[in-house]
Amino acid sequence: MFNSSCPSLSYIPFIWNNIELKEYNLDTSKFPPFLRMGEIVGQVTKRALIYPYFLDNLFIIGRIVPSGYLLQLLKDRLFQKEKSFGEFLEKISAIYTPSNIYFYLNKKELFCDYILIDPQIKNNLNEGIVGKLDDPLQIGIAILESSYFSFYNRMLNLKSCKRDILDIFVSGTNSDNLFLNKLKANIIGKDLKIFEFKHSEIAGNAILAFCCLKEFSNLEDAFKKLVKIKRIVSFNANMHEIYLEKYHNYVSNFNLFVNS
Repeated sequence: MFNSSCPSLSYIPFIWNNIELKEYNLDTSKFPPFLRMGEIVGQVTKRALIYPYFLDNLFIIGRIVPSGYLLQLLKDRLFQKEKSFGEFLEKISAIYTPSNIYFYLNKKELFCDYILIDPQIKNNLNEGIVGKLDDPLQIGIAILESSYFSFYNRMLNLKSCKRDILDIFVSGTNSDNLFLNKLKANIIGKDLKIFEFKHSEIAGNAILAFCCLKEFSNLEDAFKKLVKIKRIVSFNANMHEIYLEKYHNYVSNFNLFVNS
């Protein structure tokens, strides 16, 4: 859910006036829908809503995490670009079971590249991740779990600040991958809504444009009218409990795992 283009200052969406930009402390060089991977994208105000873009006074704080990009790097590195991305995901799906979750101290830096991802996620991946050290496919699962647990932590942080997350939307090239979406939903413990139209940055631009043309009085009304939901992926409550148990064991006993 990102756009790699960066607009000139003269191309800031003019729905927002200078008073609002100052009030919400928005960085105009990173203003939606012109977001780049890894960029901080806003701040929480009254409540948080995860939409393709940030409606009225509803913002979420954090960084965009391109987990599909991480998998692509991992696939190419471990399989010398001999497998397609689809084949890689199929193999991950075939070997994955909930019991295959292990903890270890990573002996080598998997992601030393200068890629734009959340530094905390990068540190977690390089210091200790879940999966079998001798199985690249398990490491693939580990990448996903690390990314999704990081998002789960963001949700906990928002809740601790008394911010409500009402909906979680999924977009992008992996939005049709049911395995990935079920994995994410089970870890997060919430249903995921899948856009009918994959490219959320285009949907976000359309929403802004229609508001500028006064077709809608606010961004939320435009969103409800223009965005269609293709599918809802429900999470498995039992799976969520399994993940939470393993995750909390990992967090509380990290030093034990590292030193053993």
